[in-house]
Amino acid sequence: MTRKLWMAAAAAGLAALSVTSVRAQEVKADTIKLSGTYSLENVSVSDESVSLTFKATIINNGDASVDGYLKLAEPNNLQRPMADFGSVSIASGGKTDVDANVDVPRSVYDSWSGTGQPTIHFAWQDERGDILVHRVPLSRVQARPPS
Repeated sequence: MTRKLWMAAAAAGLAALSVTSVRAQEVKADTIKLSGTYSLENVSVSDESVSLTFKATIINNGDASVDGYLKLAEPNNLQRPMADFGSVSIASGGKTDVDANVDVPRSVYDSWSGTGQPTIHFAWQDERGDILVHRVPLSRVQARPPS
């Protein structure tokens, strides 16, 4: 089923947001209330690119549990994921932590270090089989010092 959904997402212009099979539920797009925080750790800067560990905590502020798929995408190119966090299930009031080692263009890192924010999308399949996408708003937090 994953391949079928990937093809449907690609046809809709959302190739980077493939969705794995999710449990059937009646979660509507306007009831998705996800937000989160992120930090950038182990940063190694070069002239053209930056290697780093991207960490995020995604919080479900909605009234229903959600099941779907998370990806970190380039800001202007959703079809080019920087990290694939896979399938997640987040209970109402719950949270999930994700992390990945990524290489990003220097311009993207500079944006994230300033006023820009990473682009994380949560995608899921509704009861009709449509693939829906929600951009998760993020706030930056300082990385914790090593213990």
